[in-house]
Amino acid sequence: MSHHLKTLAFAATSVAGVLATLGAAEAGGFALREQSAYGQGWSFAGSAAGGPGVSGMFWNPALVTNSMAKVTIDSSYSLVAPIVELEGVGNYPSILSPTPFFGESGDMGQDALVPATSGSIRLTDDLYLGLSLSGPFGLVTKPNPGWVGSYDSYSSRIFSINATPTIGYRINDWISIGAGIQFQYLKADLKNFLPVGLTNQLLDINAEDDLGIGFTAGVQLRPTPTTEVGIGFRSSVTHELDSDARLGAAPVLPFDTKLHTPEVVTLGVRQRIGDAFTVAGTVEWTNWSRLGTLRGEGPGAAYIPGAALPFEYDDGWFFSGGVEYQYSPEFSLRAGIGYEISPISDEDRSTRLPDSDRLWLSAGGSYNWSERLSFDLGYSFITALGDGDINRTVDVAGLGTRALFVGETDAVTHVVSVGIRYKFGNPEPAAVVAKY
Repeated sequence: MSHHLKTLAFAATSVAGVLATLGAAEAGGFALREQSAYGQGWSFAGSAAGGPGVSGMFWNPALVTNSMAKVTIDSSYSLVAPIVELEGVGNYPSILSPTPFFGESGDMGQDALVPATSGSIRLTDDLYLGLSLSGPFGLVTKPNPGWVGSYDSYSSRIFSINATPTIGYRINDWISIGAGIQFQYLKADLKNFLPVGLTNQLLDINAEDDLGIGFTAGVQLRPTPTTEVGIGFRSSVTHELDSDARLGAAPVLPFDTKLHTPEVVTLGVRQRIGDAFTVAGTVEWTNWSRLGTLRGEGPGAAYIPGAALPFEYDDGWFFSGGVEYQYSPEFSLRAGIGYEISPISDEDRSTRLPDSDRLWLSAGGSYNWSERLSFDLGYSFITALGDGDINRTVDVAGLGTRALFVGETDAVTHVVSVGIRYKFGNPEPAAVVAKY
């Protein structure tokens, strides 16, 4: 293995070692958007179009060609701190059933560290190989014990790791193309209580897939020396989930189900204005509607009402814009605003994932320590828009309609991202460095 390949492999191994800390979802549905500290600083404006490194490979694999250095490593670490509280009531049990839960949810959002790394190797003047490691999906929610909505959800955890080897080619000075193969692992653990006789029993559902495979494709255009346009596509990944369910002390029973993650299309534009300013924008569509309803087959499916886990999401949209100011050759500052249309409607919102439309406000900066080493810092404040109403009911034989949970959501999130970018081999020409 060459020295440069060993460097890229070491970086990949290092970030994989901390991916197990992935947690709170901070994009529509249970997706994670925190894949770049540089992008975090302006709400991911122009994320698919370019930038000073190769972290944009997550959105557009053609950006593997974005660095002229022999080897480029871009690593980001984002601390996601959601504050999510639910207020409402639940009254599932009857007078002959177990005592219902009455506690408050408290802050059910769980802080999480989200790492991501992308790397590229320039094999020739125009041909590049790359690798990105990320956690595109994740979720951790855990209300206080005994909270009033425990019959709807007690805890939820979704964890994923995605490795995407990529190849890119710079056709000429104004167009580059790229493609990659996604290798993705996904695991989920969902818990809630059920009234059984005169007791409350914990239902624990585990689902795991060894490996799902998909692909990415994209193009980057540079129609003028100051303009960059990129469009990237991430395919759906199908997970054949080997699952099991346990109710209280009963034996574990297996069942199978299939999950299709959503496709994502991202369009980004960057425009430099003079020597100091760059403006950028992003439009992103996520095909969450393909989730539909997950159907279980096998003995364990008997524990799931109707042997199905209904999602029934709509498609999701994300829009952002931002401005960057090159204060000096060493320092740059940026800020951005984003608006996210949640795929979860009032009719389908649950206590597991009380998602709603959100407003993003971000700021950040970069420091070029040298021609080879740079640091990025980004911060986002994300607030839910609207009340996030939740209306979870169930029809119980002989009792009529009972409330699992009826109430509303109060949610804000703070994200702090730090990144480090290092370039091996010949440093980029001064003209290229100045471009960013």
